[in-house]
Amino acid sequence: MTSPSRVFAILQLFDETRPVWHTDELKATLGYSRATGYCYVKDLVEAGFLKKVSAGRYALGARIIKLDYQLRRSDPVLLAAIPV
Repeated sequence: MTSPSRVFAILQLFDETRPVWHTDELKATLGYSRATGYCYVKDLVEAGFLKKVSAGRYALGARIIKLDYQLRRSDPVLLAAIPV
C-alpha cells in the first residue's frame, strides 16, 4: 500500500457509527506504527481533513465539507438531477 493510500485509509474509518477516533485506535486498527500513525494524523489535521476534538481524539474536519460543496456545485450528474 502506498503512503497516500495509507493516509486515505484513515479517512475511510470515519462513519456515522464511529465519527470520532482516538489516534491509538486508528493506528491499531490499521496496523500502523506509533510514529506513522501520528505523522499521518498530523498531516490530515494540517490539511483540514481532521480536527482535534479532545486529547488524542479526532473527527472529520471542515475540508471535507468544502470538498463536498465543490462536488455538488460542479458534478455533471448532480447538476443534471437538480431539475428532476
